[in-house]
Amino acid sequence: MTTPALKPTDQLQRFYFAHSGIRGFWVNLNGVLDELASRREYPAPITALMGEMLAAAAMVADGLKWPGSVALQAKMPGTLRTLMAEYRPPSGLRAIARAADASFAETDFSQLSQRDLLKDGQLAVSLLPTEEQPQVQPYQGLVALSDGNLAANLESYFANSEQLPTLFALAADPSDSTGADGVGNRAVGLLLQKLPNNAQDPWDEDIETIAWARLQAQLADLGSATLLETASLGTPEALLRSFVAIDDVKLAPPRPLQFACTCNREKTAQILRTVPKNELVALLEEQEEIEVTCEFCGQIYAYTALDTHLLKTPEEDLPKH
Repeated sequence: MTTPALKPTDQLQRFYFAHSGIRGFWVNLNGVLDELASRREYPAPITALMGEMLAAAAMVADGLKWPGSVALQAKMPGTLRTLMAEYRPPSGLRAIARAADASFAETDFSQLSQRDLLKDGQLAVSLLPTEEQPQVQPYQGLVALSDGNLAANLESYFANSEQLPTLFALAADPSDSTGADGVGNRAVGLLLQKLPNNAQDPWDEDIETIAWARLQAQLADLGSATLLETASLGTPEALLRSFVAIDDVKLAPPRPLQFACTCNREKTAQILRTVPKNELVALLEEQEEIEVTCEFCGQIYAYTALDTHLLKTPEEDLPKH
């Protein structure tokens, strides 16, 4: 797994509101998006949307406690065709986007809003087992991207598929270079959920209902600029203090996040093994090496004529030493 150096600003923090079943998650991404931008060139609106989706994937995964990876994948019929963000435990994030023209070069994305990009699409929330969990069954839930706002669509998914009142706030600020404040690409997310009452340790539902209504109203008034300000502070405490007295909130220790791709040479070799030998030979006649590029991270794996010969030679036929 590719694991570049971790920036300290990339983290996920869980918190709880006392005397109720309301819990929350806050995520701040900076180095993850910088790493992604350094490996693949995406227009700023695409980077922003990927940042929001990565933040959402991390928070959803932490809330579900799924042992494998959690992926959010949006498919649209328009200029942006596919957008996928994946969280893989214990801390890895990666994302990919595909455009209708396959290169993002033929469209001026600066003129397209998030509503334009998501129009008439569908969002899949997928829970995928790891390679070490062959007995675990995957799960996928779907929601129409009927709202031009990713956060609103995710709220609809949890309301309809999970029957769990959930609020999302997402914001991203893509940058072509690190600014004077030392911050380059960044994304911030906030998730609030109201859990069912605990029979063993019940809380006053009237108090919780009032608290949830207040939080819902405050979150609706929360602008992207205010949410992004918490990125420079490094913790969500200042933001939560504006919601409710800080004494009423319990914060869990923050968890680091990092860009991490699962590609490796062995996996790309498996892909080449599925290609007919005559096609590989034809490629090698045109060029000295066959290159396989990972769509997620841009890593290039090169194979010479000898490499491809060994890939197509059964192990029992190889010389023994």
